[in-house]
Amino acid sequence: QFVIDEKEKHPEKLLLVRVGDFYETYGVDALMLVEYAGLNPMGGKCRAGCPIANVQPTLDDLTAAGLTVAVYEEMGPAKERKLKERKLSQVVSAASP
Repeated sequence: QFVIDEKEKHPEKLLLVRVGDFYETYGVDALMLVEYAGLNPMGGKCRAGCPIANVQPTLDDLTAAGLTVAVYEEMGPAKERKLKERKLSQVVSAASP
């Protein structure tokens, strides 16, 4: 639900969300990540991502393709029976790499 809500706020941006040791994206954004950053889809679902160590080259590929990326970071530990809180940390584009 988080990704759906954020995509409604930022429909023109590709959302890259920190999930543990990876940055992941979903739906159409995952297809764009596969197409423009050369990454593989994850688990047969409309999901793709990259390890933290590869996030800068991935952002470089996406912005070189003219895409704008909204990067979300995890904020603190998960609370009991709840998902980790995530916040928009930066917006990356060819104009502001």
